[in-house]
Amino acid sequence: MYKDLSGGLRRGAVLAVVAASISLGVAACNDTTSTDATHDRTPPTVTLTPVSGTADTVISFTTTAKDNLGLKTIHVQAIGAVGAVFDTVFTSAVTDISLPFTLYASRSVPPGTPVIITASAVDGAGNASGVDTLRLATGNLPPPDVRVLSPFSGSSAVLGKSIVVTIMGKTAVKIRSLGLNSTGPVVRADSAIYSSPLKDSLTMQDTIAIPAAATPGTLTITPFLRDSLGQRAVGPSITITVQSAAQVNSVPVVNQYCVGNSVYDNAWLRSSQLGWRAN
Repeated sequence: MYKDLSGGLRRGAVLAVVAASISLGVAACNDTTSTDATHDRTPPTVTLTPVSGTADTVISFTTTAKDNLGLKTIHVQAIGAVGAVFDTVFTSAVTDISLPFTLYASRSVPPGTPVIITASAVDGAGNASGVDTLRLATGNLPPPDVRVLSPFSGSSAVLGKSIVVTIMGKTAVKIRSLGLNSTGPVVRADSAIYSSPLKDSLTMQDTIAIPAAATPGTLTITPFLRDSLGQRAVGPSITITVQSAAQVNSVPVVNQYCVGNSVYDNAWLRSSQLGWRAN
């Protein structure tokens, strides 16, 4: 008597594949990024702090760096009204240090001219810190401040629709214009120009229309202002994910996921719920 065993073979093959998948998932749940438990993977930290009460032509700040085992280098750079680069190299174990910096601007530089300071550090194991940024201005004036209030960075937009962007600007030497630049699916530059009496703080709204034929991707929006002295200041950029309507309405499916050291496979659970019947 002949009996067709192909169904059972197929079922066994599927179960073997699922079992292998779950086995790999368990390995992934227990995986670590390093097999060397003694290797230092803790990055250093670096912080910039302004120093107030200085002369109008002086830009003063402190750079503080820390590491759990030992710092190797600290890199500090200034651009804007004053340009300078400082690299500090350590030849012995230093875990915590504060370095004072004093920069001098020319007297011909208008008050309120921005100076952007950045700092980073690397430890003896090669771990790099994040970059800390400090915005200052000459003449003992607060630095200009311009930023996107809405939408939030990481938001989504749809092809064929528009987004409303709200920008805030502030400067002690009054705002002449306020605007934005965008790159990605929509390349655009737009600004509002103001007349006297100029204000030191303003908010504007602009609408960015996204063509239906544009290519989905990342839209980067960068705000800027120009003050009464003609100086331009740029604020932090935000990114918007531009998608098609089909992408926005799609429902994500998660087949395999981890909880602690346990792995779960939704595809296998759905198959088991359907039940297996021998031919």
